[in-house]
Amino acid sequence: EGRGFAEHEIDLIRTRLQQILDDDSDNASKADAMLGLFLMGHELSSSQVIEILEEEADT
Repeated sequence: EGRGFAEHEIDLIRTRLQQILDDDSDNASKADAMLGLFLMGHELSSSQVIEILEEEADT
C-alpha cells in the first residue's frame, strides 16, 4: 500500500493508470500522462492527489 493512501484511493489511482494504458494514444503520450501522475504524487499531498483524481472521475 502506498504511503498515505487508503485502499479505495489506491483503487482510484489504479483505475486512472488503466485508463491511460487503455487509451488509443501513442506510447509517448501515455508515458507523459503517467509521468504527470507520478510527479503530481511526488509534489502534492496524498489528499490533494485524490481530490484531483476524484474531480476527474466526476467529469
